[in-house]
Amino acid sequence: MDQEPLLCPPGRTTDSLRFKVANSEGEGVSRVRVGLEALGELEGVSPALAITNAQGEVSVRGLCPTRLFQQDSAIRAVVEREIGGDLSASVAVEVRADSVSRIEITADAANPQTVRTDDSLRYVVTAFDANDVPVLHPVGSDEPLQLRLAIASEGHAGTLRLPGDEALGGQVLAVDAEGRLNLQFTVRSRATPADPILLAVRSLDGEVEAVTPINVSAGGPAALVLAPSGRVQAAVGGTAGTLTIQVLDGADAATANGVPGVAVSLTAAAELALDRTQGRTDAFGRFTSQILLVDRVGEHEIGVQASLGDWQVAGSLTVEGTVGNELHLRVMQDGVSVPLGNEENEDPAHEITLRAGTALSELLTFQLVNEEGGGVPGLGLSITPEVDLGQDQAAIDCATWQDAGESDEAGEIHYGLGDAQRSLVAGSQTGRCLYRVQHGNTQASALVRVVQIAGLPADDDDASLSRIGGLEPPLGNRAQAPAEWSVETAAQIRLQANDANGNPAAGLRMWVEAQNCWVSGRVFTLDEEGQAEFFATAGTDSDGACRLTARYAGELEGYVPASLELDSAGYSAPQLFALGPPNPSILRTASNATHFVMGRIGSQTWRLYERDTVGDARLADGSECEDLSRCSSAQIVELGEANEEGIRPVLRVLRDAIPLRLYQDDEDGYFTVTVPHRWMGAGRWLGLRLVANREAGAELQVSDPVPFYAQPPYHWVGPGEGGTGGELQVLPPEDGENGNVVIRGGHRVNVDGDDALELVVCGKDDRGKVFAVIDVNDDGTLPEAPVRAQRSHLWGGQAIGDSSNLRVEDACRLADLNEDGQLDLVVPGRVDDGELSAGYPNVAIHHGVGDGSFGAAHRVVWVERNLRNRPI
Repeated sequence: MDQEPLLCPPGRTTDSLRFKVANSEGEGVSRVRVGLEALGELEGVSPALAITNAQGEVSVRGLCPTRLFQQDSAIRAVVEREIGGDLSASVAVEVRADSVSRIEITADAANPQTVRTDDSLRYVVTAFDANDVPVLHPVGSDEPLQLRLAIASEGHAGTLRLPGDEALGGQVLAVDAEGRLNLQFTVRSRATPADPILLAVRSLDGEVEAVTPINVSAGGPAALVLAPSGRVQAAVGGTAGTLTIQVLDGADAATANGVPGVAVSLTAAAELALDRTQGRTDAFGRFTSQILLVDRVGEHEIGVQASLGDWQVAGSLTVEGTVGNELHLRVMQDGVSVPLGNEENEDPAHEITLRAGTALSELLTFQLVNEEGGGVPGLGLSITPEVDLGQDQAAIDCATWQDAGESDEAGEIHYGLGDAQRSLVAGSQTGRCLYRVQHGNTQASALVRVVQIAGLPADDDDASLSRIGGLEPPLGNRAQAPAEWSVETAAQIRLQANDANGNPAAGLRMWVEAQNCWVSGRVFTLDEEGQAEFFATAGTDSDGACRLTARYAGELEGYVPASLELDSAGYSAPQLFALGPPNPSILRTASNATHFVMGRIGSQTWRLYERDTVGDARLADGSECEDLSRCSSAQIVELGEANEEGIRPVLRVLRDAIPLRLYQDDEDGYFTVTVPHRWMGAGRWLGLRLVANREAGAELQVSDPVPFYAQPPYHWVGPGEGGTGGELQVLPPEDGENGNVVIRGGHRVNVDGDDALELVVCGKDDRGKVFAVIDVNDDGTLPEAPVRAQRSHLWGGQAIGDSSNLRVEDACRLADLNEDGQLDLVVPGRVDDGELSAGYPNVAIHHGVGDGSFGAAHRVVWVERNLRNRPI
């Protein structure tokens, strides 16, 4: 029988394999003896002999070895010779490893014992299962196994370069036919005496990882650097500070490595006392000696000799003993003194902030001055790490300072800002590194702290957006954002960003561009882990996905913005986007579509701007559909306080099962709904939402509500029994002759911030529109003294049309238009042929001051035709 190769799991048995003995007609022959045997490297079969059953079949399993086959192997069945002659059949068997449980990284024997920058290294990577069988394929697949490359140590991004000068990190590579992954890369790194590069190879799910360290050593000695260099001054009888000798493997201190193990000897004049005169450089190529005493006035020399093998070099430092002239050190950045700063348990120091791995670009100046403030030329500075702070500063990749050299004619030594200045380069890690900057005289000394913060994301691997919880895509589309963001209403998203060295980009301000999404926030400052979390769900377009993109200001050239797509599932209910008047061309109705005063027998009819609403086309045009299993319907809901995004949550349903009317007098048709005011409860902030066709026993599928404000009805009454009595005289404004004031309406509101409500009445006199603010007495009675009206605006020209049919509540309106927390007054203007109105609708806006008064009018004229019917 023909069959695909049978898979053989290491150390176990194959699946059951059936052989069939058939006659020339294809019918199975029963009770035939069949011999079963293992071929090649298969360890055996079970059973070795079997008799065919009624269908002419026998079953057998192969015994698998715990290794890959080196030659072809199979299970063979042989029919007994008396019946079948030489009749036999075989099925190939292939050992297939289980899932990856261990990864091994083996260095090539030809790799150099001492690794230096620009060396080429080779490694062989093999993945094994629990039986130490090399894994060639993922479980259940014939594709080659893939492994991911990474650098597991911080601060070493870009130090290993694959062929083509591609930075190692994030690549996914497949093993060859023998299960091996051959790696070759070039090292481009400074020496790593305390922090080796960690090459990591991981399974794609990240569950299994192998790590091998790569220690990069410095090259041979090439340069000697003294700090301070040149000449140092010190008062006789005092110390002259620290002399640091550093041996480098290159001439450029910004890129060269310190060479360890170099022999150093110092020869000091008799007038000087040193604490060390010989020794070897440490792991960072440094040797330090304290100048403990300057015993005489004059110039005294310290000779320096460094040697390693055939390499030798000499240097010297001149120490000048003085009678004690004061010398001070100033620290300035861009000409301004650098302020002192510190965190808890830190010494105050001048703080310079640099992004990890970047060079100082602003001008940092150290100036040596005498007691008169004059600059002192020709003096050197030493810059040495300060280690007595209880901080393991050696564990941080700290900044690299170029040799300070000698002060110029102004007594200054400059770092940063231009090729002519000395370089200061931050290390690759985040941290706080403290340095003592000093001349030999202890008064000319300062503490400088380099605060290394995270750099910027540099490429597509440095930032990511991922869903970490909440709703799973595909996400239901929404007409508006959820009133409450939670794992029950949206997907929970994490924004993660690191710099090019793997440091979390803490404090970086990033924003999220959202296409067809509702999001709980758009601008974030990343926390200490370089993360920010927010919620997102699908927007209004049911045909498109929600796409999120993460960006930051001043993006580096190679940065590829992180992105995430969340598929949308469409709408589960009809969606309502807006409420409009049944006839949008009628101004009065349009103005009050979503803000109106309730009446005892009043009702509200809206045209619905919606999608996916279902009606019954068999009904007469404009008839209510009362069969809610065939048609969509509506609900009136009470809304709560608005959240930061202006969305009001649903508190309760006031009225359910409100039928809709379908009109089919245009190409697409439209829906309206009529709601009596008595269904709106106590009014105020309410909402209308749509309900999908109802199914018995099924949960209602509803849209998001569109809010509207139903102002409860009110009546003007006097303070006497039954609302009778109470009179007040409103005088005309003082800008003209006495005349009559006609009050058209008003509102009872609080405009001065106290606990009592005032009356704001609005009307007109012979010259234009007026208003007045009336403070009611504590017992609710009107004040006895007359109230002087305030001018809103003057008429201009002849009136066009009749504006006397305004409702009481429309004589003026109050709302916080400029969001300053104070009510503003809006007074409708007359449409006239004057210069300002010019025949167009207009209003006057008075901004509230908060003390019961209002500012001068700002006139707004609706000139464009498409704006004339918009509500204020």
